[in-house]
Amino acid sequence: MTPSPPPLSPRAASAGIFAAALGVLLLEVALTRIFSFTIWYHFAYLTISVALLGFGAAGSMLAAFPGLLADPSKLLRRACLVAALGVGLVLGVVSLIPLDPLSVLKEQRQLLNLIIYYVVVTIPFFASGLAIAGAIAMAPERVSRLYFWDLLGAGCACLLVVPLIWRLGTPVTVSLAAIAFAVGAVCFSTARGTTALVAAAVAAISVLIGSQVDFTPGKNKFISIHMATGASPIFHRWTPINRVDAVAWDETKQDAKTGYRSWGDSKKYAGPGQHFRMIGYDGDSCASMYRWSGDKKELEWFHHHVFKAPYVVKEKPSVLIIGVGGGTDILNAVSNDAKSIVGVELNPITVELGKGPYAEY
Repeated sequence: MTPSPPPLSPRAASAGIFAAALGVLLLEVALTRIFSFTIWYHFAYLTISVALLGFGAAGSMLAAFPGLLADPSKLLRRACLVAALGVGLVLGVVSLIPLDPLSVLKEQRQLLNLIIYYVVVTIPFFASGLAIAGAIAMAPERVSRLYFWDLLGAGCACLLVVPLIWRLGTPVTVSLAAIAFAVGAVCFSTARGTTALVAAAVAAISVLIGSQVDFTPGKNKFISIHMATGASPIFHRWTPINRVDAVAWDETKQDAKTGYRSWGDSKKYAGPGQHFRMIGYDGDSCASMYRWSGDKKELEWFHHHVFKAPYVVKEKPSVLIIGVGGGTDILNAVSNDAKSIVGVELNPITVELGKGPYAEY
């Protein structure tokens, strides 16, 4: 007669659920930042829908096949290891396979890529759902305490994800979910020595992938379009708000009359323009950063552009600029002799660029 597997201790179940829930929310929130950059911010919610799909499918599977819980430690341990490995798989696939959701109905390849995204992103959420739901199903009499540890793990992830992205960047923060899942595997295991070695290896692979991968914004985003016209990347930084990129053109080849000079300019004005760089947010929403030496003569074109309109209504006003971006509106205010200028900018990295490495530019 085959001996029954030893039951999970309440402490092991609680610790495992805490670690798995922490990994789930860390992965879910941080992935929205990556999808916001690689596709569009509207599709960042793909992560949330897939997380719900994975958890729902996991619960349905346990309900349909209760025999899976015959050896709970084995199931929960393996589920956490699959979730940890799935984190690295998600990072690798999203970095290597470009998805343009705007072309899904036009290109079969993009439809296939969308399906691949859904399948791959579902894996860690389905596996972690098996772990959490399975642990709760094994001890329904302790559901309130286990759910407490589930909520605590999720809450800690939400508390940590913003400072982690600031310090480590989004891809590495995503990969840290693999460490949380690996810890969950060890907690759920009855043979912790062997499990710890496997879990450490799986987590290390995911973290290595997260530290090495790079991501490309969709082909219809401004940063991709600019780079296709000869611009080169000169800066990028992940933030919890958005990813900030800066690109520059070879000034010997750049037409200074492009950018804002290509629209809203008086047809009667044929004077010189200014060279500029572009700052983009999540691969799009670009703002021009014009080169200025401090000579107001270089800003003459602002007097022949639609930017001049507010200063026709009121001379030398006090100005509030909401969204400083690359500083174009500040230069416009300076060129029109504003009495005072106050700038408000959401992203501190933009401010650092203007006051730091590109201040002289």
